[in-house]
Amino acid sequence: MDSICAGCLRSGWPAFSLKQVPCPSCACFGNLIRHSILYGNDPASPAGKVKRGQRVLCSNRDQRGGCGHTFPIFLATVLPRHTIAAPPLWTFILALLDGSSIKAAAENLPLALESFYGLHRKMRLKIDILRTRLLGSRSPPDNTRTDPLLATFEFLSSAFAGCACPLSAFQLHFQIPFLG
Repeated sequence: MDSICAGCLRSGWPAFSLKQVPCPSCACFGNLIRHSILYGNDPASPAGKVKRGQRVLCSNRDQRGGCGHTFPIFLATVLPRHTIAAPPLWTFILALLDGSSIKAAAENLPLALESFYGLHRKMRLKIDILRTRLLGSRSPPDNTRTDPLLATFEFLSSAFAGCACPLSAFQLHFQIPFLG
């Protein structure tokens, strides 16, 4: 429950059962079972671990028709293959929208400044994917931004206006990682 905001729940995104979801490898229904918990590094403490998701097995035991492959299901606040979570990255994005520089926006956040320059570059490369997904669900808001990245962030903010963290809502709604 910690990965879904109240606005997302009110918008009608239903909970799902693993038995109702097909395996991404073999497309069989009814064979998915929880396997183990995924942990990752916690940027707040160097030796700490944080829960990032659940590993799922497509069971082929006891006459089941599964393939035996495993795959991860991440929490909505997790950005797969990144140490930073979605809420601190959204704080960074909000500071950029307010006109801050990358350096000023990255202050008081849990990663090194070089990491935020890399994240900014990566987000700039993902504009086409983000806008294509968002345009499939609604029309963009009117804005006067000349920077396409900032215009995309405003579009994301308006698309998930009732959510505390639109990045988490984006991942939950479209079922794709925000940063690819």
